[in-house]
Amino acid sequence: MRPNMRPLPWLPVVGLVLVACTETPPPQTQLWAPPPPQPVQPQAPRTYTMPWAIAIPPAARAIPAPTPTTTPVAEAVPPEQAQCLSDAGTAADCKTALEKLATSTTHRDMVRDVYKKACDKKAKLLGCGAFKSTAITDSDKPTMDLLMVCEGGTSEACEDVKTKSAPLMAWHSTLKTEGCKKGNTALCANYKECKKASPWACTAVTGGPADQQVCGCVPKCASGAPIAKATDRSWADGSKRGAFSCAP
Repeated sequence: MRPNMRPLPWLPVVGLVLVACTETPPPQTQLWAPPPPQPVQPQAPRTYTMPWAIAIPPAARAIPAPTPTTTPVAEAVPPEQAQCLSDAGTAADCKTALEKLATSTTHRDMVRDVYKKACDKKAKLLGCGAFKSTAITDSDKPTMDLLMVCEGGTSEACEDVKTKSAPLMAWHSTLKTEGCKKGNTALCANYKECKKASPWACTAVTGGPADQQVCGCVPKCASGAPIAKATDRSWADGSKRGAFSCAP
């Protein structure tokens, strides 16, 4: 430098500016910001059924209404049986009740009670001794019921009796003899042994086809041809048994 040359006063300032312009500025501090909202994906409704379960149809899901229960009304005891079983009942009342039961299809379960009550009232019946016999067991009671019904007036019941009990066999034998005398030839040794007024014959069922024949003791009716009806029984020779009556 020349001795007489004076330094320029602005040179330091220029140098500082150049230094400031050439230096790298410090990195800026990044502030936290929440992430942008994400679109919500629609979800299928949850199911709790097992993947292998069989779908139940809507009709089967419905619970049916409970069926109302009705208490069966007990049938009233017929007056004849009620009178017999009452304290005021007599032997005659019980025999009347027995006849009603024997010819009816209802209240047959009362036959034994009515029959025993009749025996207690000293009614003259063939089977009263069976209630005191030690030879009679519970297995014989159905046979006793048949014999009681037979004695009450439905003699066909005697045809169904099969027993090896000595007291019941004696009772049965007496009933068969009496039934034969009254005209029920099915209880006779010879079922074709009819009375003169009702000879043995076979005829067509009244109102039925001509080939539907029934046989039995056919009465001679003053009113004309007898009325012939078929029954559910047959004779020993296989012919169909008929029930015959005269028109009023």
